[in-house]
Amino acid sequence: MAINSKIGDNLILGGVSRIVFVPWVKAQETNVWSKGTNGFALDDVVADTTSISQDEPETNAIDCETRDEPIYENVTLGAYKFSCESANIDKDILQNALGFKVSGEGSTLKAYAPATYAELWAEVEVQFTNGTSLVLPKVKLISNIDASSLKTGIVRGVIGGTAYSTNVDGNDTPFYVSGTVVNKVTEGGK
Repeated sequence: MAINSKIGDNLILGGVSRIVFVPWVKAQETNVWSKGTNGFALDDVVADTTSISQDEPETNAIDCETRDEPIYENVTLGAYKFSCESANIDKDILQNALGFKVSGEGSTLKAYAPATYAELWAEVEVQFTNGTSLVLPKVKLISNIDASSLKTGIVRGVIGGTAYSTNVDGNDTPFYVSGTVVNKVTEGGK
């Protein structure tokens, strides 16, 4: 058996450079969701609020009457969850991440919170300074507004949800690591 050193080959991720959000769109004719062609960068994310985590796996065992080991174990992987808090709650974020109905812009902007839950999906990519990305290709959003502690704080859009598997390069996956940036951002673009 050979044991090899990994010094110099390690992939250590730190230093988030950007979080990219690409809404999924629902085709009116078929009611089928697919990744949209336009997205935006979440540039004003509050420090230390971004997380991608996986729930603990769940094990259901069928115990045995005559010994301590189970007869059978069913293991279900834990879901991947994403969350971040955006200091920017502009029209794009209100509409595409928080589900608000939006009209007007600037001083004529009106944004109405949804009265009931409406399904929203997005791809979320966390890009790092070394060019590597963590990607959740299909996140079912459950986001909200946090307008508390306003004397010393700010209103935040709490963007979060659960990742679901979708086909990426022939693999069904809820989450993957990419050695390159997946969604390129046009600087200063609208």
